[in-house]
Amino acid sequence: MLGFEVIRLDALWSNSEGGTDKVVGLKHAFGTPTVEQQRRYNRDMSRSQVVGGSRTGKTRWLGAQPTLVELYDELITAVDGYSVNGQVLDFDNPDREAIIRNMDTFHKVVAAEALFTPVQPVFDEQKKKEAA
Repeated sequence: MLGFEVIRLDALWSNSEGGTDKVVGLKHAFGTPTVEQQRRYNRDMSRSQVVGGSRTGKTRWLGAQPTLVELYDELITAVDGYSVNGQVLDFDNPDREAIIRNMDTFHKVVAAEALFTPVQPVFDEQKKKEAA
């Protein structure tokens, strides 16, 4: 899709028999983030808090989960591989309000984080290790 970033996710879901099903290839299509949205993400990813005294204190990273949920809701345009109450949500039937209202928080956070996280290059040495 031109002008959109598509993030692909795989998920594990419980099934009616008490087991787990792996769903591969769930897709989230996002509009291009603005500079301000990128700035919000960067700022909130680096938030921390020192807990304890100045000598024994520990740094606690607060994370950006609430910001990622907000950014997901602002940027999502369509999904593929999901359904809500029997209504299929795919690129041919993009119901943005249904997506925002019904998408679980975990998928929002993971998909939005993938949108804002730069792709890491894979070097030949990594490929060799993974192939072995």
